[in-house]
Amino acid sequence: MKIDIAGKPPADIFRDRGKHLRASIVLLALAVCGLILIAYGILSEAQQSEMLENVALGLLVGPAVLFTYYGTKMNDYKGLSDGQVKELAGFKRKHAEIAAYCALVAKQDRQPIHAEYEAFVEWDENVTHQKEQAQ
Repeated sequence: MKIDIAGKPPADIFRDRGKHLRASIVLLALAVCGLILIAYGILSEAQQSEMLENVALGLLVGPAVLFTYYGTKMNDYKGLSDGQVKELAGFKRKHAEIAAYCALVAKQDRQPIHAEYEAFVEWDENVTHQKEQAQ
């Protein structure tokens, strides 16, 4: 998710959250089905089947890899921890742009999310780096 600190916060920032959540749930369910097939293959007295093993591993590995992609997308929407809130307060005092962006977020009746916090950290690092190079 791309956040522009210098601009307005996106009004539809949570637009894709439902899509990512549904995909995560489906992929996790498929991975659990793979685990169940693996457990069935181990615990049952049925004859070893190469096809069963391949299907079980496919259901476990494929969705698990895709789940990590959607899981990181869902991570962008989570709230801030107490330490991050304290650090954000320092960023607001240090940078007027971040304070203005947070004021616009507050007008939307919501708190900054993790993706916005990461953009604030990147903004602070870039400004600090530019000041160091100017000296």
